[in-house]
Amino acid sequence: MTDKSPNTRRWFTRRRGVVLSTVAAAAAAAVTVTLVGSAGAEPPEVPEFTTPVDDYQAEDTQTTCDPTPKPGVEDFRDLILESYPDTSDAGIGRDCDPKSVKKIEHYEGDTSEHYEGRAWDWKVDAATQREQADEVFDWLLKTRDGEAHALLRRLGVMYIIFDKKILGAYNVDEGWRDYNGSNPHTDHVHFSFGWDGANQETSWWTGRGEPTFCEKANLDFKKYPALKDGDSGDEVTAAQCLLDKSGRPTTDGDPNGEYDKATAKSVKQFQADIGLKETGEIDSHTWTALLGRGSNVQLQEGEEGRNVSRLQRALTAALETTVPIDGKFTAETTAAAKKYQEKAGLDADGIVGVNTWRALRAGT
Repeated sequence: MTDKSPNTRRWFTRRRGVVLSTVAAAAAAAVTVTLVGSAGAEPPEVPEFTTPVDDYQAEDTQTTCDPTPKPGVEDFRDLILESYPDTSDAGIGRDCDPKSVKKIEHYEGDTSEHYEGRAWDWKVDAATQREQADEVFDWLLKTRDGEAHALLRRLGVMYIIFDKKILGAYNVDEGWRDYNGSNPHTDHVHFSFGWDGANQETSWWTGRGEPTFCEKANLDFKKYPALKDGDSGDEVTAAQCLLDKSGRPTTDGDPNGEYDKATAKSVKQFQADIGLKETGEIDSHTWTALLGRGSNVQLQEGEEGRNVSRLQRALTAALETTVPIDGKFTAETTAAAKKYQEKAGLDADGIVGVNTWRALRAGT
């Protein structure tokens, strides 16, 4: 089985504590309706950013079962509902059975980012609330500081579906295209996010002000030890931050570095959701799944960047041996990737793509 897949890029995020106007206008003109506006409602305020706009999110569809709502999606939902209080929430996560997810092969059933907690349905009606929807689309797709579709990219939105039309970040220049799925999406807008946006790793969340506690936390260790109730230290803090990012916070505030009952409960929930044995303790499989979370970006020797570091952490945990974590895909990283792929039953070619990431996220 090959593990080669198109490169995946990123966009959207949160911090705890365009459709071009012409395209949107054309979409609105396609249907003649009476519009009902929100009295005094307007799109969310746009903060000042200190970092460049993100790349467009590449297509990175659902491959696993992990329906717990992700923090970037939850905060985007709250942001929109605060701005448009006469609209409502139609849900983020959708129940699925982790046992029906083939860790290497495929997902059995329909495909939806709702199953990974990284899609949100905004309940607005195409016939009576198009004005609100179009305002949000324009807000996301407006050119800002010379960057087209700026907030769509900063938030990490992958695609939007509404009223029999779909707009993908991965082919945004094509504008709104006909959508022929079984659900016409006339009573809600569907937003799907890439993993970076869902995990609050895009510049909407990280590109303003001081970094958060977990953004500064150390995740790089020569080994990832087994952890249980009563343990403490930097490794516990790292695990708590990873759990928090997965949508399973261990405290109301910043992680405390103490493996307490609340941490054990979050670990057990994470294990149950992805199909691991529910021990409430962190072993190599749980570390691997926590560290491997993120996009299915294809990587191979010569690549550099934070996704390479993510891979190196996950391989260190999975192989229970030190893989240098320096963000550089060297021959040593290739050797580790091949060793892991062989262990996971994949083609051991050292090229890391969707199948390798899927196995890592499953804790294989």
